[in-house]
Amino acid sequence: MKRFLLVPHIQGWGHRVRCQTLGAELLSGNPRCRVTIAVRRDDPVDPAEWTFLATTRGRLARMLEIVRASALVQDGFFFYDFRVRLMKILGGRLVLIVQPTGFSEDRTTAAAVCASDLILVPFPKELFEADWPLRGVTPKVCVVPPILSMGPIERDPPSDRLVVCCLVTRPVDGFPELLEECKRILESRLVRPVEIAGRFGSLRSVEDHVSVLSRAHVVVTQGMTSAFEAFSLGIPVVLVPRSDVSEQVSTASALKNKGLAECVTSDRLHASNLAESILDAFARPSTKPTLSVKPSGAAEAATLLRRLVGLESAGPTPRPATLGVVATNYNCAHALERHLDSIYRQFPEDFFEYIVVDNFSHDTSSEIFREWASTHRNFRWLRARCTRGRGREIAICESSAPYVLTVDTDTVYRPILRSFVDQVLERWPRHAVQAIYSGIYPRLLLRAIGGFENFNYGEDFELWMRLWQIGRMKWCPVSMGENLKEPGTLDANDFLSARYSLSNRVARLLRSEFDRLRLSRYEVFDLRSILATNTVDLGLGPIENHWFGERHMGSLWREVPAFARSLSQILRS
Repeated sequence: MKRFLLVPHIQGWGHRVRCQTLGAELLSGNPRCRVTIAVRRDDPVDPAEWTFLATTRGRLARMLEIVRASALVQDGFFFYDFRVRLMKILGGRLVLIVQPTGFSEDRTTAAAVCASDLILVPFPKELFEADWPLRGVTPKVCVVPPILSMGPIERDPPSDRLVVCCLVTRPVDGFPELLEECKRILESRLVRPVEIAGRFGSLRSVEDHVSVLSRAHVVVTQGMTSAFEAFSLGIPVVLVPRSDVSEQVSTASALKNKGLAECVTSDRLHASNLAESILDAFARPSTKPTLSVKPSGAAEAATLLRRLVGLESAGPTPRPATLGVVATNYNCAHALERHLDSIYRQFPEDFFEYIVVDNFSHDTSSEIFREWASTHRNFRWLRARCTRGRGREIAICESSAPYVLTVDTDTVYRPILRSFVDQVLERWPRHAVQAIYSGIYPRLLLRAIGGFENFNYGEDFELWMRLWQIGRMKWCPVSMGENLKEPGTLDANDFLSARYSLSNRVARLLRSEFDRLRLSRYEVFDLRSILATNTVDLGLGPIENHWFGERHMGSLWREVPAFARSLSQILRS
């Protein structure tokens, strides 16, 4: 397994955004690699505020990750010490992410640049001019489009006011008061309300960031990442670099000299100067015709990193399917053909791949799978002794698609499933969204939290709770299809199904009770409230008000009588 370790500078937002976005892209493109972000112990920002990738923080843990890394990626913070030297002796590669100007001239930076195997410059290629020390290492330098954290944004700035989006994480002293005075000056000049939105002195979630950008008329920022995001949307930019940060000053000056942005350095930052620059930027034509900024250079940068460590060849790579449809199966031959047909009628075969793990069925499932695989090139099936949770995880690991769609092989899906997929990918691409009988999960989210656990009962619910705890879980309680189980054997009563032998039913009952006890730690959660506050209406049909919020994991005292009744029911059948 290849290991990527990303080390962002602790100052500013852009370094963190790049490492999070690049790490997510690395995981999405190759599920069998490991991506970790190294966080310094003196970093004042909780990693949970900006990443859901694996992190390492302690001194010893950081050293071990550096030494074992296949590629060490340093973003804005360069070091070349005994740890990096040992990593390179063991075959690891050193990668630097830099801006084209504003380098420190200290010996550490020079040593890191000299020892590096690849230098990534996330910068518009038409503006790139190599500065010291890049001029001396040109073969190592690869210029990629700016690495941005956002997807497509539908802009809708209001017409009754001027919205100034302020994205400044390291403000000078007195910056809030300066903004208030600037607001008063702008309102007197424009004779209409002015709204100061965004953040200064703190970080915001990606969702809040996108929401503010969608409404902004002008962006005021220190960092290049926010500036390039604004450029990509055609929003005028005012750069306010700190005078003591050479990278910010030199890059901002270069953009100002190209006529792409206004610039006010912190030593000249006054309310009147800032207001004048905002008005000048607002009057500036859109940057889109003059500067080509792709949505993000993350994919190109990730490809270069994978090639560097030998995960990809230098030639063109086939484009993976967008959707990985995954399922587990045991004795569902009675529904399989109708189930598969309901999936394949809704999606073109180059859009998805279907992977199913069969738990050594005793019916004709294998014959159906074998026939289907012979006529559908995107269909694969495997056999493994496993629980439902482990089986789904096996199928996910076999898939390479960036999104995972979970389905049940005993369910026939309605055409509404395609609408569900389209709506989620458009409106909630960074979240997991679960409907009844199906759910969509970004692969990088599953990798970040460890995927499905080894549960046979409640494997989905347990995953949902972990995703909800990091703020990435939504529910759309609309039925996606018709489940073909016998009456009375749905969900927790699956062990009563005639598909199982008597001994298998007893074993499944015992396993379900074991899993229910493992899930009892979630008993303290207000499940009804969690469902109510995280339900999304995608306009697909009536919403079920009662779903998993009605589940009760219960204590051992309460479960013993229920278990006895279930066992008696099995024996009588």
